[in-house]
Formats: sequence, structure tokens, C-alpha cells
Amino acid sequence: MPLLASNRRVLAARFPEVLALLDATAPAAVPPPPVPEEPAAFLSEAAASRRILLALTGVPGPSTA
Repeated sequence: MPLLASNRRVLAARFPEVLALLDATAPAAVPPPPVPEEPAAFLSEAAASRRILLALTGVPGPSTA
């Protein structure tokens, strides 16, 4: 949990070694989860590309049929 700005200022002024320890042991920032793509947009994009559509459906292409 991140420190409030006022708490950070107090720690920096009174206990800088504690603030340094907290900063050193804080977990790395976790990136936000990816936004899921809309299924309709994904399907329309896949349908527009014949190769993607064939790969998704597992249907062989004309050269292998």
C-alpha cells in the first residue's frame, strides 16, 4: 500500500532510514491487467483476414486441401 504524501514527508523529516527501508522493500509496481478485446471487434478482424480465420478454425488452406 503506498504511503500518503503527508506520511512520507514526516518519515523523510524524522526517520529517513525507515523511509529508505520501506522504499527498498516495497513491491514493484504491478502493471494494470490488459483490457480484454471486444469479441465482436476480434471476430470481425479475424474474418477480414483469411489466414487468421483459417488458423483459428483449423480449416486447411486451399493449398493443403
